Formats: sequence, structure tokens, C-alpha cells
Amino acid sequence: MVFLELIIFAYTLWLGVYLLVREPHDLRLRYAGLGLIAYALMVSTLPFAENPLGRQLQNGLIFVPAVFWLGAIVALLPEENQLREWLRPFLRYGLPWAAALVSVLGLMIAGTAAFWLLASLVILILFLSVVVAAVALGQAVKPVTQARRLVLLITLFFALGSGLLLLPVDIQWLPQEWIVLALSLDLEVLGLMILWLDAYEQGEVFRRDVLRSFLGAGVAAVVFGGQVFLMQGAAGRSAADNVLLFSVSGTAVLAAVMLRPMATMLDRLVYPTRIVQARDELRAAEEAISRRPETVQLEEMSEDEFRKLTRRALSHLQDPARLAASPLNYLPQIDERLDGDSVEEEILGRTNALRELLIEQITRLKPQDGQSFAPTDAWRYYNALYFPYVVGLKPYSRRAWHEHLNSAEREALEWFRAQVPERTLYNWQNKGAELIAQQLRNGQWSIINGQ
Repeated sequence: MVFLELIIFAYTLWLGVYLLVREPHDLRLRYAGLGLIAYALMVSTLPFAENPLGRQLQNGLIFVPAVFWLGAIVALLPEENQLREWLRPFLRYGLPWAAALVSVLGLMIAGTAAFWLLASLVILILFLSVVVAAVALGQAVKPVTQARRLVLLITLFFALGSGLLLLPVDIQWLPQEWIVLALSLDLEVLGLMILWLDAYEQGEVFRRDVLRSFLGAGVAAVVFGGQVFLMQGAAGRSAADNVLLFSVSGTAVLAAVMLRPMATMLDRLVYPTRIVQARDELRAAEEAISRRPETVQLEEMSEDEFRKLTRRALSHLQDPARLAASPLNYLPQIDERLDGDSVEEEILGRTNALRELLIEQITRLKPQDGQSFAPTDAWRYYNALYFPYVVGLKPYSRRAWHEHLNSAEREALEWFRAQVPERTLYNWQNKGAELIAQQLRNGQWSIINGQ
């Protein structure tokens, strides 16, 4: 049984960390990843279920995946949806605190009637998440119809399974450990479906990248965890042996999945900034090879699909890895800018050319009146795209550092915070991206809403 629990733990932990590292700023991937990590930690407590401390840790972790699951499902709502707009502050800042609070409550009230009351509340919220998912994915495009049905079905099964696990239901023929392991399958499939939806919307392929990461983590877990397992198997396993087994396997998985973040962190300790940036760009190009489609028929895309690709590429101007994987790297304008066919040109060259092209298109939105910034209607599309995406301003973030700004950039930052609601900025960015998409595709500007 411990061997099966170890496999489920390692696989769930790998998938959770992979989702988290792939795109930590995407709320869907972030909360799906955190939910999987929390569930992996709970699976690691199964060998210690008879121990009071192990049982207490399980009670504290058992609610956390459900809270993060709800966050991932709500994050599937379209950006323009009013419910998501209303829940945006909670998703960004409140949900992690809610998960921590539920975990502490689970530890404090375990074994009391209040524990079952909390469990009933969590189950109710999970069932409501099915309705939320129906609203969110009901507005998705046709190619994700099957994914929509599968996510709803998985969410429903997870809610039912959580009810069997959390509520005082006596099922003699189905041990609690098997329910926990079965629920991990629901979480893993949901994580893969959310990953598929993200890759589809970004215009990326993900199968090779996922397989490469899975094989790397699997080899690391087998090599390091396998040695501990075989050595313990000959002499019998104690609680301390199980702790060592799960900790070594988990550490091996983490090290395999987080190679790039760890490499960047070590580079910052040793190399100057210029070299750190160059090495990080090379690693980003390496990731882009597995994520970028080999062939893209941009001319066959609908205007809406092309606009969405342009919108996402603009938002990735500060992220070389995501920009390198964009299908817009195959634009004819990029071919015209390149001379030669080296490997570096094929990856980094195209990415740099795309970034230059997009910045040029943003600059074309700027009124030619000799100013660097102006808070007027004529400047709104330029302001909405240039300062957040090119300069890197994050006016609504509480944790963003805005140092070394010039006078125009600081003035723009204060204007965004004082006079431009976040929703308004999002709408301006969408309309500006639509203008740029039309220029890239048709070579001409068109009028949006009379502007």
C-alpha cells in the first residue's frame, strides 16, 4: 500500500509543481497547481494515519485542495464575466488566506461537531463550483466542448468523493485511504484539462513539454526514492523510514521540475545582471522549442483567434519564454526582418523580432504631439499598452516595485491609480490589441466604436 501511495504522491506533486512553474501568474494554473501540491502532501500523511500527529496533519490538509479547486474553477470564467470581476480581489489576494484559515480550523476543531459543519460547508461550495464551471465553460469556444463536459463531470465526482471522505458516512467495503487515492485521480485529470485549455488559448503545444518534465521527474524519483525504498524493504519500514522515503522522493521531484528557476536563482548569486538575462533568454528559448507549434496557418485563423493571440503576445512582452512560444513568431513580417537560418536566429531571433514588431505597433498608437505622456482620450490605447507591457508598470499590484521611473512613467502610474479603474484598463488593452491585430493581419487600421 505504501508503494501505491508513494507513486500517487510523486505524480500529484510533479503535476502540481509543473503547473505552478509553467505560468505562476495564471490564476487557473496557479490554483490548480497549489491544489495538487496540497493534495500530494495529504497523501503523504496516509502511512501515518494511525499516528495522532499524522491524523491531525491530515485533518488540516484535507480541506485545502477543495479551496484551491474552487479558485481554479472560478478563474476559468471569461475576463469580461461580471462574477469573475466581482471575485477578482478575492482570487488574487484572499483565496490563499482562505485556504490557510480552513487548514488551521481543520487542525483546531478535528474530532468535534464543528469539524463536520466545516466539512458540509466545503462540500456545498464544491457543488456550487460545478455551477460556476458550467457558466464559465458554457461560454467557451467550440473546440473545448469535450473539455467542458469533462471538467464538470470531474468536479462533480470530486465533490461527491469529498463528501464520502469528509462527512461521517460509514462505508465498510471502501476504506478511507482508497477514497483519498481515487480523489487524486480527479485532481490530476482536472489539472491536465486546465493545462490543455491554457495551451489551446496560448496557441501552444504542450504534450512534448509535459512528457519531458514527467520523464525527468520520474527518473529522479526512481533513482533517489527507489534506493531508499529498496534499502528499507530489506529491513522493514518504521514511521521514520516512511518520512525519509516520501521526503527524498518529493525533493527529487521538486529538483527535477524546478531546474530553470533554480538555475536562474543561482545565476543571480554569481553572474552580473547582463549575463543573467542572457542565460535566462537561452533557457527560455529552450522551453519555446517544445511549446511552439511546428507549423501555424495564421492566414486560416478567424479574426477573433488572431486578436486573442495578439492580445496575449502583447501581455508577454516582459516574458521571453511565453513570447517565444507564440504562434505570431511565424508572421511574414518576422521573416522579412531575419537574414540567415541559424538555430539562434530561429528561436531568439524570431522572438526578438516579434517583440520589436509589437513595440513598433504600440508606438504607432501614440499621438504625434511631441509629448511623452498625456491623460487624454487620444492617448488611451497607447497608454494602456505601452506603460504596462513595454515599461512594465503594474499600477494595481500591491507587491510591484516601481523604482527608477522617469517623470512620464511616474505620471502615468499615478494617473492609472487615480483615474483609470482596472476594468477600464482591461477594455482599453483589448481594443488596442484589436487595432494592432488588424494592422498585423491586413496592413491597415480600422475604427473601433467610432474612435
